[in-house]
Amino acid sequence: MPLMSNTLDRVIRSTRPPRAGRGAGPLLALVLCACSAGGPAEAGEPIDRETFIATFVDLRATALRSDERVLSDDARAEVLERHGVTAEDLLRFADAYGRDVELMRDVWNEVEVQLDAMQEDEAR
Repeated sequence: MPLMSNTLDRVIRSTRPPRAGRGAGPLLALVLCACSAGGPAEAGEPIDRETFIATFVDLRATALRSDERVLSDDARAEVLERHGVTAEDLLRFADAYGRDVELMRDVWNEVEVQLDAMQEDEAR
């Protein structure tokens, strides 16, 4: 499994929080991308950017709201189901687009913007 997919796999499947900050770190920034709103992608096709971003933001926000700041297996499954994607869909996207540094940078920036906005709204 490529390094970027392996890193994303740990974030998606692990119950351990990322080591620094609320995001998954700079390496993951190169891995992040988008998923499709219509349900799991067909085998072999990556999900779209918007769904990936929405799903990843929801995964991180759910973890951040927990007392332990950790995403439980049940919570992860609920978030993925809510967005109509699987962990494999997220990994497929990372495999397909992980080498496009500009795309991944833009995706990560959008994830950060949405997480910041959510935290500001919750602080009010």
